[in-house]
Amino acid sequence: FSSKLIRQSKTVLILLLLCFMISTTARQFQVVTKLLQRSSKATTSSIMGNRASSTVPGPEITSFINNEVNSHQVVVFSKSYCPYCAKTKQLFGTMKDVDTAVHELDQMPNGQAIQDELLNMTRQRTVPNVWVKGKHLGGNDDTQSAAASGKLQAMLDAE
Repeated sequence: FSSKLIRQSKTVLILLLLCFMISTTARQFQVVTKLLQRSSKATTSSIMGNRASSTVPGPEITSFINNEVNSHQVVVFSKSYCPYCAKTKQLFGTMKDVDTAVHELDQMPNGQAIQDELLNMTRQRTVPNVWVKGKHLGGNDDTQSAAASGKLQAMLDAE
């Protein structure tokens, strides 16, 4: 029974990784793959059908987040089914010259760990969790307000 669960868990993890590969850029995949390889533990799906997720130590998750927010003008930590995330992604989708990275936490094997670390870093539990030029902006309401007031453009224009 135990070995069957382990085989099923490995299969689920491989499928999640394949889905992630399809939905992200090669660079992002390489970063997350390295994080997963360094992880010594992984939680697997339970008999009750909970989705599999990886347990990656906090410092590596923090490094991943910091690397992303410092490598792109805009980073959106999102969930694919979230309507507020959709509004935020739609806004940045209209900004053609803005380097925007979107991470769908619900589609990432370590998405829950990333969201937990974002909470530690920003005191914001909800998505979208938006960063502009390495600074935390907030959620959808904050982003839409900043866009309407000109604050978002000023942040993007700042050196």
